[in-house]
Amino acid sequence: MPRLITTLGPKSSTDLGAILPHEHVFVDLRTWDQPGYGEADPADVVTLMTPEIERVRAAGATAIVEQSAIGVGRRADILVEVSRATNFPLVVPTGVHQLDAVANGVIDVDRPVAVPEIEASDRESCFLKPRLPGINRTVGNT
Repeated sequence: MPRLITTLGPKSSTDLGAILPHEHVFVDLRTWDQPGYGEADPADVVTLMTPEIERVRAAGATAIVEQSAIGVGRRADILVEVSRATNFPLVVPTGVHQLDAVANGVIDVDRPVAVPEIEASDRESCFLKPRLPGINRTVGNT
């Protein structure tokens, strides 16, 4: 059975109803080279986003596809904290949003490298296999 991989573990179609396909729970629109890029206190984001997640839930949504990919301040650790605090599944993006983030070597907030320098064996782990736990700063079981 197809599954959607979320911050609260895999979900099947029987687990889910309406899904918001393009939302931003945490986003940083500064460019990767600006001071403070991608930085935030997870507790502050949880406090800010909890009422918004509750409004989404009350409107009938059962999951959110978060669109803040690499290049827009992706912080999977923050998304996991918001998800766990609200018991609401989020889908974490694994791609790259801004071409200049790739061109300037920002592939991941924890691992800045230039794309041409990524070995072929690492490309798969960088772009195709990021899963929770372990994407960005996440740890533990989801």
